This record gives sequence, structure tokens and C-alpha cells, in this order.
Amino acid sequence: MFFVSLLLLIVLNIPQMKIDRLYPFFEFRMNDLVLGTTYFLGNPFIELVFMLMITLHIKDGKKVKRMFVIGTVASGLMITTAVAACILALGANIASMHSYPVYLLGKMISLDATIQHIEVLVAIIWMLSIFFKVVIVFYAIQLSIVQLCNLRVRNFLSFPLSLIITGVAYYIIPNTAYFNYFGKYYWPFSLFVLSVFFPLLFITLSYIKKNKTAKGNRSQQT
Repeated sequence: MFFVSLLLLIVLNIPQMKIDRLYPFFEFRMNDLVLGTTYFLGNPFIELVFMLMITLHIKDGKKVKRMFVIGTVASGLMITTAVAACILALGANIASMHSYPVYLLGKMISLDATIQHIEVLVAIIWMLSIFFKVVIVFYAIQLSIVQLCNLRVRNFLSFPLSLIITGVAYYIIPNTAYFNYFGKYYWPFSLFVLSVFFPLLFITLSYIKKNKTAKGNRSQQT
């Protein structure tokens, strides 16, 4: 659905696209490039670590790594294509001023009464993708609490945990402006700690523990 809608956005906006709108884009500063790269590494690519929480429950585990890589590469290409289409059709300045330039790209399309309101399709796909993303992250949080507290049942956590997360979300992110600011300057670094630092720390501790156990077994055998 997302691929078809993106293809429609690009094809139907070809008359509005101008190659000279890319020229200001190449006059970037290194600080802007690093900041933009850091943001997109955090959201959504580092967030993909939460997908690993459900891979243990997939029946055909051999295909997980291959499909994980294919999905990551495909999503990266689609994001790059969407950004390029927004810049070509809207210009770098207008595209950067809007939080959802792809939605604005859909509003520009109107072919009589045949094809209209493509932005509605974009909004529906956007809401569906956020829904599945929230479900996966919620499951990861729930499973983490169960493993941390060594609980036998996790279903009873669903209702109280959803209430707590909803309240905390409203408190931490009071409005859209702060959400954009938080996502740009704080969220990538928070994700780095959660998705890179802690996993590497736990892997190192597990490796040390295995080495100590192996040395203990060898000493007992001798």
C-alpha cells in the first residue's frame, strides 16, 4: 500500500518537479549533514532493534535475518525517494518547513474528479504504520518487564501499562512543537543508549560470564 501510494505521488507530481530545486540542497554544511543523518539513523532505523523482541516467536527463524536486512534496505530507499520527490516538487525550503511534506505532496494532486485526495491514502497508511509500530514497542516493553521481574503471566500488565504509558506520553510530550524538538535533538541519542550501548553491555557481560563458567568447569575437571 505504501509503495503504490508513493509511486502515485511521484508519477502524478512529475509536472511540478524541477531539477533546479536540487541545487540549494547541495550547498549543505557538514553540521547539517551530521545532524540530519543522526536523526534518520535514530528514527526509524535504530528503532528496528525492537523488532528483534518478536523474532524469537517467528516459526521460520532462518529467514528472519535476510528479511530484516531486505526490509531495512527497502525502507531506506523508499524514504530517500520520498525526500527527493518532496524537494523536487516543493523545493527544499517549503519541504523543510512542513512536518509532513509527503502529505502536502498528496494535496497537490487533483485530476478533475478521477483522482483526488491522495493525501487521505497517505494519512491512512501513516496511521496504520504508527499503530503497528506502537503495538510492537508496547509488546517489547511488556515482555521486558516480565523478563526483568521474572513473572509467569504477562497479560495482566496490558491495561495498567497502557494507562501509565498514555499518561507519561502526555506529560513528556505536551505538544507537536516539543515532539519535533525532542525527536530531533534527544531521541536519537536516547535510542543509541537503549539500542546500542545496553545490548553491547549485556553481550559483554554474558561473554565474561560464559568464560568464567568455562574456566570453572575446567578447573573442576582437573
